Amino acid sequence: MSDSNEKWNKHLLEGEKILWTGRPSEVKLLDTSNKGMTFLLWAVGAIWIILSFVLYIPRAAAIGNTGVQLVIVMLVMDCIPLLMIMMPISDAKNLSSYTEYAVTSQRILMQNKDKMITMPAGPGTAVEVRRRGNGTGHVLLGDAVGKPDKRLRSIALQGLDQDRMYTGMVLYHIADPEKAAACLPGHQRR
Repeated sequence: MSDSNEKWNKHLLEGEKILWTGRPSEVKLLDTSNKGMTFLLWAVGAIWIILSFVLYIPRAAAIGNTGVQLVIVMLVMDCIPLLMIMMPISDAKNLSSYTEYAVTSQRILMQNKDKMITMPAGPGTAVEVRRRGNGTGHVLLGDAVGKPDKRLRSIALQGLDQDRMYTGMVLYHIADPEKAAACLPGHQRR
């Protein structure tokens, strides 16, 4: 058994076998399908920060706030837009560096750092393969089938859950997605 399979053994159920393992190929920050959403997040975050400076600093100066008070208030006000600006960078890094997938005889597993997402896989599991021009692609599973490309990155990191049960996942930007899809037990491709 290979080293990549060894790390999954502690997560396997009794009688479950690993059929495929993989990880995303290098994920680009300005991936074609995410470019619009990334620019939107950056624009909204930048506008928010600029407006907070333009609207707050003159008012703060007029009421006599100290520099320390000004910095604290600006950090609190601009925390959300800073997170919006950093989110696409963090998502691309998490997928490229920390995400791994496994398809087993019973489930699909995704591990990102310390977070493990599992979804049952069986004959009724819907599967969609989306090829990309560079030899990679995505495998959409369960409720993720049919979702727009701009949502796939976040689904790949978080899964789709319903009442704490994962009903949709995306094996994001993997080499040879058809091979991964073919390993799913009794899969039905859409």
